[in-house]
Amino acid sequence: MAVRQRVWIYSSQHNYNDRQKILIDESNFNQYVVFRESNTHWNCGDLVNANCVSTLPIAVGKNLPNYLLILNQGVIESRWFVMSVNFISGEVTDTSKWYVTLLRDVIVDFRHEISLSTARVDRGIMPRNKWTNVLVQPEGLALNEIKIGQIDIKSWDADTQWLTLFYDITATEQDRIIDFDWNQSFDPDYEVSDVQDDYDDNGFTLNDSNTTSSNTYYRRWNTFRRRYTFRVQEFIFDVVTKTSVLTYDLVVSPDGFLYYIYSASVSNPELQQQAHSIINNALSGLNVDAFRTHLSNDYNKDYTNKYTTLRNRYDGRIINRGDDDNPILSRLSISTRSTNDSISDSDTLKDYNEALDLIVGLTLPITFDDKGLGTRKEINLVTPDSTNNSLDLSSEIFDSSMAQIQVKGKIELPNHAKLDELNLGCIAIPYGPNCNIEYDGKTYNLDETSIKSIFTTGWTNVGTAIKDIQILPYCPCGALNSLRNSDSQSNTIILDGMQSGDLIPMTVGNADTPFYYAVACRQSSMDYRYPVDLSSYFGTDFKLDSMTKKVRMVSHNHKQIFEFNPVKNRGIQALSFSYTLMPFNTIFRIVPVFNLNSLYGGNYKDSRGLIWEGGFSLSQVTDAWVEYKLHNSTYRAMFDREIKNLEVSQDNSRAQETLNYTTSYQNAQSNIQAQQMKAGLGVATGLLSAGVGAAAGNPLAIMGGVGALAGAASAGIGIGAQKDIAERNLESAKLSQNISNSQRAEDLAYKQDMFNLNMMAVKSQPGSVAVSTDYSKVNNAKAYFEIYDCTTEEKQFIEDYFRYNGMRVGRFDNILNYLDDQIRYIKFTLLFANGLLPSINNAINAELSGGIFCLRSLFEGGN
Repeated sequence: MAVRQRVWIYSSQHNYNDRQKILIDESNFNQYVVFRESNTHWNCGDLVNANCVSTLPIAVGKNLPNYLLILNQGVIESRWFVMSVNFISGEVTDTSKWYVTLLRDVIVDFRHEISLSTARVDRGIMPRNKWTNVLVQPEGLALNEIKIGQIDIKSWDADTQWLTLFYDITATEQDRIIDFDWNQSFDPDYEVSDVQDDYDDNGFTLNDSNTTSSNTYYRRWNTFRRRYTFRVQEFIFDVVTKTSVLTYDLVVSPDGFLYYIYSASVSNPELQQQAHSIINNALSGLNVDAFRTHLSNDYNKDYTNKYTTLRNRYDGRIINRGDDDNPILSRLSISTRSTNDSISDSDTLKDYNEALDLIVGLTLPITFDDKGLGTRKEINLVTPDSTNNSLDLSSEIFDSSMAQIQVKGKIELPNHAKLDELNLGCIAIPYGPNCNIEYDGKTYNLDETSIKSIFTTGWTNVGTAIKDIQILPYCPCGALNSLRNSDSQSNTIILDGMQSGDLIPMTVGNADTPFYYAVACRQSSMDYRYPVDLSSYFGTDFKLDSMTKKVRMVSHNHKQIFEFNPVKNRGIQALSFSYTLMPFNTIFRIVPVFNLNSLYGGNYKDSRGLIWEGGFSLSQVTDAWVEYKLHNSTYRAMFDREIKNLEVSQDNSRAQETLNYTTSYQNAQSNIQAQQMKAGLGVATGLLSAGVGAAAGNPLAIMGGVGALAGAASAGIGIGAQKDIAERNLESAKLSQNISNSQRAEDLAYKQDMFNLNMMAVKSQPGSVAVSTDYSKVNNAKAYFEIYDCTTEEKQFIEDYFRYNGMRVGRFDNILNYLDDQIRYIKFTLLFANGLLPSINNAINAELSGGIFCLRSLFEGGN
């Protein structure tokens, strides 16, 4: 049995509960030795737990050992944690015996076997600048999302939108012609002759030989510049204590004095600031009229005030350069140009210098901030440097041909440009801010305002062919997309390469020469790709960016979103654009081009991506706010209809009450008439008896006959009353029937109106007061990216998180792939390693259950 040595040591980093694993080997353990025991015959073998009774001559008050090394001929054979040291009995002396409990340091002792084995690695460290799908696994941390950028999703057509018309190709030729006139928005109240007269009266000239346009008005004047240097000094009893120098360029033109600082010393900023303010006030008070007076009024023509009025009057004004039958309107544009020619007249320059020096000298020297007791500050003029003076020619240009606007035109919708899957024609017109069309070397321009005027308020004949008009954010023409989708972004739409039948001219009046073009769309569906670069928002720290960065794609009307993490997609090289054209319901989809080896996989034409549909139509101005107002006005109409229904019902009730009173009265009259009729029958009987008596000569019978005559008269009256009652009963019956018919009609109308109003309310009920059409002003021209990040403090928290908790791994691998040359946290479970007893393997995993901190070098090599 080999002779071994036990070396008891104390190290602050070798407690069992310390998860930081530091390698103790033959080169460094001597500095930690507490006591050595030589010639021991204790054979540790494959023990994991051990108890030991030793004589440890340790004086009271010294550190007790916490680690044991077993050396075999000077080489460390095994390592043991000292779990406890207990005094057995008696007094503590240098020869006392101690009862020691030991536990094998299996991780360090068997580090070589661990390094060669496979483990289930839960947490570790990985290079953050090398993309792997393991690196970008989520850590489950909740972080703030702060918007740090917004980028429009542009295609080759840059900021251009597309006005798209769907129409019936079977319509007649006349119904497929659109006539438009957008002259209504301008006020051409000045003729060219009026402008010319005003310009001539104020020193302007028409058609100067130096201009290239036949419609250019100009004026010319001298501009004089002279440089002045001011010295600012602080004195105490005539002794200079502070100095600062400021140099200004002073420019004189008919409009007045202009000045700006050329340079300044910075040694005394407080003094310089005071002087700068004072000099500014002095120079701003200079008067160009005084300058002109000192030159005996021989400095240009004094038309400055008139010129200001003239400029305000004509800037942006529309003038008619044509005639009544063929109006050609132009907008006046104003610009200032300086010629390259300088006046070299030394006498004139000398006069200007002297005049300006005199005026400036009147304002200086200046004494300021005089506090008494010999303290004062002064600003003095230094003699100007004549080499910095100049006398230049300048001119003001009024150009009436810079923005030529034709006012009447037409476009004929072709009957041959049919969408492949729809029995409709479709054309698209590019428009946007300063959107130009280039075709066959010629540039055509029609600004966004003009196009909107044409296709919303300016057309005079639309016909019946048009079914829908939409504003689309991206080009809907498949042929043009095939030609241009790899071009650089531009607001100039190049139509070269398009078939002639797919170019639809827009012409002025009866002219054949187009002033703008539309393009025909023949494909109802199209896919193409366009490159995109978001690298400015992302670095090479894939792990950090995958946790903190997020990209959200948002539709141009802000209603649809799609979120994704570009880092997990191994970056974005391009976007896939696809669309399906349909009246009222065009569909757009934009998807980042996913790398096949990324976490998102390939493009399967599934529901991923930014998808939005509808809401593009100009003919349906259905803002949710408009719907909201319609909804409320509908309820008001419903309320008014309820009131009307109550009023009609009340009127019918009153008519029914009147009918009831009339019927009751008529019944009473009928009873009276019935009694009278009975009396009339009795009289008639008496009259008959009287007639018989008179024939027999009975005088009393004759008297009865007189009463009978009266009775007969009453009987006649009764018959008339019966007829009248019958007529009034008939009228009552008719009135009752009219009331019934009126109430029935009202009930039917009420039910129908309430049904229609409720249907309107249901249809106009908005989901929110959000914009829902392209006509709304808050919409973007294009869909856009939103870039989100977290705070700096949270990023520091993540760095600490990686340091003390590692990164999520979750795979079976060798642990050396998740360590480096710094102390790292690693958590893993060792699979059954070849050459290790199960007890050792289990002991290793028991200690690893909480993870450890270690260097990669701990597991490299070893005995």
